[in-house]
Amino acid sequence: IPKIDTAGAFAFDFIQKKEFWVAVITFYFNDMIGCAGTLIAVTRKAGIVDAQGRIPKGRTNMAFLVDSVGTIIGSCLGTSTVTTYVESASGIVDGGRTGVVALVVGIWFALAVPFAPVISQIPDLATGPILVIVGASMLTTIEGFDWGSSNIEEALPAFITLMLIPLTFNIAYGIIAGTFFWIIIQILLMPVRLVKKEDPFVKFKELFCVFPREGV
Repeated sequence: IPKIDTAGAFAFDFIQKKEFWVAVITFYFNDMIGCAGTLIAVTRKAGIVDAQGRIPKGRTNMAFLVDSVGTIIGSCLGTSTVTTYVESASGIVDGGRTGVVALVVGIWFALAVPFAPVISQIPDLATGPILVIVGASMLTTIEGFDWGSSNIEEALPAFITLMLIPLTFNIAYGIIAGTFFWIIIQILLMPVRLVKKEDPFVKFKELFCVFPREGV
């Protein structure tokens, strides 16, 4: 049994150093963006978003709260970051819609701990195809996106995001790359919109547009 000496190993000597805060901010944004991307994907697949594709505010707050508490507890126990992972989509695909799924999965993980040495011998090639199947089923969430040439300024960043997520093995990296690519495209299109006598910031304003509630 390997010795675990990272649990509760707190060190506060680095708080005043710049490298410490750079690491904190990096992990913060990586965790936040990765969690947000995962939540958007799985909630749309679960069909619990509203007419505008938004997650209900109360559920969003609880989801981020659980993710942050899990991250803190995991850090105190000396584990890798405990955060929301897109593998949750496998439970969504099988019909899971509540937290009971997570509880059942957690119980099975606890029961599997004694068998960890044996399970760790299973190669990634044996479990990889399952994730491919789950990923393929998750692609149904983008079927409503306009991929036509008339929406190329939105389609290109979306494509970049979709490609970089699996290539970088990180949802946050894909979203960040797609966001920066979208910003670059919008900046390059500003002169074109000015020539056409259009608002050069129209797309940026749409980001902060508040959708009216149904029945209002």
